[in-house]
Amino acid sequence: MDNQQIIQEGRKGSIIVFFVVLGQMFTKAFLNSILSFHFYGPVVQEWNLFYEVSVKMATAFMLALTENLGLPHLNSFQKITSIPSIVPLTGSVKPLKNPIFPNLAVVEHIKHHAPGDWPETANHLNHAIYAEWIYAPKCDHNYAIYMLHGGAYFAGSIQVNRRMAYFLSAQAKTPVFGINYRLAPQHMYPCAVIDAVSGYIKLLESHDPKKIVIVGDSAGGGLTLATLLVIRDMGLPLPGGGYTMSPWCDLANYFTNFFENHVSDYLPCVGTNVQDGQVHLYIRDKHARTPYASPYWSSSFHNLPPLLIQCGSAEKLYTEIKAFSKKAVKLGWNSVKMEVYKSHVHVFQAFEFTSASNVAMKRAGEWIRIVTRSPNKQDHHINQRVDLDFHGKITKRERV
Repeated sequence: MDNQQIIQEGRKGSIIVFFVVLGQMFTKAFLNSILSFHFYGPVVQEWNLFYEVSVKMATAFMLALTENLGLPHLNSFQKITSIPSIVPLTGSVKPLKNPIFPNLAVVEHIKHHAPGDWPETANHLNHAIYAEWIYAPKCDHNYAIYMLHGGAYFAGSIQVNRRMAYFLSAQAKTPVFGINYRLAPQHMYPCAVIDAVSGYIKLLESHDPKKIVIVGDSAGGGLTLATLLVIRDMGLPLPGGGYTMSPWCDLANYFTNFFENHVSDYLPCVGTNVQDGQVHLYIRDKHARTPYASPYWSSSFHNLPPLLIQCGSAEKLYTEIKAFSKKAVKLGWNSVKMEVYKSHVHVFQAFEFTSASNVAMKRAGEWIRIVTRSPNKQDHHINQRVDLDFHGKITKRERV
């Protein structure tokens, strides 16, 4: 059976064959990256061999999923991208005993502020939302990190984010509460944001809002921003802050230079159809600029809590993230801190073997402790950009 036949079998839904394809792509990516590094040097000047191999392996995994499994067998796709990550033995995972259900007030609010065709309200209210706590030792359970996972709105889970949640919990000395919001295309916009805000309302039953920070990576970062907008617009108590890792904040793909780092980043990028296809799964093109789906297009960022954004300069969303932070400050967000880690890729915090990942988590943990425990500290109420080198050392700091 040649490789093309294997790919066709993978599209028929054979998970076993998919992993054969994945193994072949991993082997090819591993060998090619070593040879390329040896003969031509690193793709990015600062990268060492291990980092380059890791990025190429991540690229192979993403391509194997998007090209060889794909939409005909989306349930299998979602299961593979939701495999739980391993939490260190010192960590704890405790599922919420009773599921969360979408909040009626949230459904009605978004229904009046969001475009598009709507399922019956009852279809929203009857959906059970899984939730769990993840925490490291010596956490203060009076505080909470509310985590929204990434996955382009059609994949991922809080289970796959457990390891990242654990390390953030350890640095912030704060337990992490996470949910599995509904995924597209089975549940299109605005299901994810309804579930995210409903989870926050559930957390308010046990925690002071000022002791909560909402956190998300990639699509979960964009969802974090959208959740903050809904919380503000509904008049709900604001959390102590928001922290986003490489947030996807413009689903309309306004930034045509999305592909500026296509060689260095691992996100799928085989023509515009790949990214557009992901958008289509969650929201239709004609509605993609609604702020609760694409926070970049909000007309006001007043009355929002402190925000920390971390991104890498070698990721495809870098231009988009820079533009969002500038627009947010211009339109009223009065406490935005953006950290740019030189030559790092999308959600580099997951590359825990790097010093920059450790630095980013440590800085995020410290920031979370400050905004929830010492909210009046002056330097966390200014808009600033911090540039850090590949190893996480600060090279420049400026107000924006």
